[in-house]
Amino acid sequence: MATGEHYLVDLAVAGPFAAFVYGVSQRAYWPAAAWLAAVLAWCGALRFGLVWITAAPGAFLCICVLTVAAAWLLSLRMDAAARTGSVAFCESSSVAAVN
Repeated sequence: MATGEHYLVDLAVAGPFAAFVYGVSQRAYWPAAAWLAAVLAWCGALRFGLVWITAAPGAFLCICVLTVAAAWLLSLRMDAAARTGSVAFCESSSVAAVN
């Protein structure tokens, strides 16, 4: 991690956490719960799974990039749903009545 990979690890956890916060702010509780699970999984993997991280750095890099890309793409999807008033990501249809 001396060559700057720690910044990628920071993004791998920050991306899902930002998606979690955005999901809660949009009252999309199920996607937010999934993103919180991703944050906790990353925290657990970084804390207890150092063996697989150091054994396969290429796979670790791919997983980091995929996590950040998924958080970004699904946040864009939630944002588009919020703009159109869609309740596809919402827990109940009561949010549509508020909008």
